[in-house]
Amino acid sequence: MSLKVRILQGGRPTAGDLATLARVHERTLENIASAKSQGDLPAPARAERGIGLGSGDVEVTPYDAGWPLLYGEEAEKIQSRLGTLATAVHHVGSTSIPGMPAKPLIDMAVVVDPAVLTATLPECVSAMEGIGYSYCGDFGHHGGHYFSKREGDRQTFTAQFHASNSWDLARLLRFRDEARSDPRLFREYAEVKVALASALGGNRGLYFWYKAHWLNDRLLEDRGPAAWGTWFLLAEYPTMIEVGMRLALARLRPRYAGPGRHPLAISRRRPAGS
Repeated sequence: MSLKVRILQGGRPTAGDLATLARVHERTLENIASAKSQGDLPAPARAERGIGLGSGDVEVTPYDAGWPLLYGEEAEKIQSRLGTLATAVHHVGSTSIPGMPAKPLIDMAVVVDPAVLTATLPECVSAMEGIGYSYCGDFGHHGGHYFSKREGDRQTFTAQFHASNSWDLARLLRFRDEARSDPRLFREYAEVKVALASALGGNRGLYFWYKAHWLNDRLLEDRGPAAWGTWFLLAEYPTMIEVGMRLALARLRPRYAGPGRHPLAISRRRPAGS
């Protein structure tokens, strides 16, 4: 449906298109609720286990008290390498929420001035590559520029570059802070993650796609009948077909697809000059 609107209709959805997207979203949430009712939370962790996750894998492990320390060490490296190009490095994602079961993968948001991001992106890419990161593409207005760091065949750190005035950065930090302070949201999010990981453990693209529906529904302010479809098209999420193709290519890396990109990235454009 979203491909139909984007390609055949020039981005102009009909009321029927929006109604169809709303039904897909509703069914997706129903599937998540069904999966959640069958899952159990993992027991609390007793020892630090480090980090790392294979390409395409989904593994939700108990919270590890060592995760914030690993974030702090990596954030210091990034800030030192970027210097004045970065105004802040935030710990985001589930490993930033104390007690939250999470994929053993440290996610960070690097904040830069909007003008700096536009003018010096090639320099940012080079700086990140200098400390072991690969540039994986531009999320556009859904998540900024994405970088990934690996040890062997396991992904260990990710970094999203956001302009300081980014609406997506504000939503990202808002959800993190709410999950830290709201026990009900904490519990529900943990249950959703564990259930999806159990059901979709071999398909990270589908895991991201389902979780994105739940997360963005949680943050959706307008609850009208056309709200989800309008937001979904505006956000330019890849379709399930696109996600499937990217995951298929990811399984063929590195022989055919190079370093690849995040399954939900909008496009993989390497900045000129980098």
